[in-house]
Amino acid sequence: MFLFSCKDSKTGAATSERINVKFITDSNAISQLADSGDLGHEMQFVDDHNSRNSLDWNGTYKGTWPAEYSKGEDVTVTLNKDFTFSYQSRTERNSKIENKEEKGKFSWVNGSVVELEGVEDGRNKYFVAEERLFKLGAGGKRLEAKEEEKYTLGKE
Repeated sequence: MFLFSCKDSKTGAATSERINVKFITDSNAISQLADSGDLGHEMQFVDDHNSRNSLDWNGTYKGTWPAEYSKGEDVTVTLNKDFTFSYQSRTERNSKIENKEEKGKFSWVNGSVVELEGVEDGRNKYFVAEERLFKLGAGGKRLEAKEEEKYTLGKE
C-alpha cells in the first residue's frame, strides 16, 4: 500500500484523487519523464532511512588518532543498545602512559549523530556510518576529508 500526499501544481490545493504509480528503474527513462513535464502531480517521498534505524550501530569501535608529542592516541568507543557507552583512550608521552576511561549515556542528536554525555567537547560527537564512527569537529560538523580519515574508528 502506498500513501501519497499530492497538491495541484497550478493552484497548490491538496488533491484527493486516485493516482496510479508505475515504478521505473531505468534512470534514462526517469530523466526523460521528468524533463517532459508529464508527471502530472508533484510528489514528495520522505525517506526516514538513517543510521539509528538502518544500521547495526551497537558495538565496539577502535582507532588511533594523531596526538602531539606521541605515536598517537588509541581510542575505543563502545555503544550499547541500552544507550550507554564506554570511552577509553591511551596515549604515551615522554615514556609516560596516560589512560582515560569514561562511561555514561549517549543520545541521538539526529538519526545519524550520537553525543556521548559527560565527555569533553571535541570527543563527544560522532557520525555513525556502516561499520565506522567519524569524530565530528567544532559545532558537530564533519571534518574535511583528509582530517576525517585520521579521526575514524572502525567497528570490531
